[in-house]
Amino acid sequence: MVQVVLVCGGYEGQLRGYQLTVHSGTTADEITLTSMQSPNAASEPEMVGKAVPIFALLAHAGCVRALSCGGELLVSGGSEHTIGVYNVRKRREYGKLLQQDGGGALNCLRFHGRTHMISAGDDGEICIWRTSDWECLLRLKGHKGPVLDLA
Repeated sequence: MVQVVLVCGGYEGQLRGYQLTVHSGTTADEITLTSMQSPNAASEPEMVGKAVPIFALLAHAGCVRALSCGGELLVSGGSEHTIGVYNVRKRREYGKLLQQDGGGALNCLRFHGRTHMISAGDDGEICIWRTSDWECLLRLKGHKGPVLDLA
């Protein structure tokens, strides 16, 4: 059995985390989730994992627009131009990141290994952050429109 953490964000700025226990050979397509508040729990098909809530917090003043996990770190991007940094294992908030000029609403966050995180947003900038001290190492300003995703 493997422990999996599922994190989702909402329009009101909240983050919710659920813990799942799944069989080690289970693929993402085979997971059927059943919420604890499900009124039809008895009539639903046999589930692979039960979603057990492990945290809920108000992460942003605006809506949550981007989420990414890298090891035990979770980052969330909001429409109010901030990046929230959290430790999922310790269930602790490390703080908020803000680009030097205020940035724009965040559209995408990606980890590159465990050492760097990349953010992109409506201001057309791509920022590369070092995760050891959360310093913004590089700001790429070549886009004229918003950057919607990173690959």
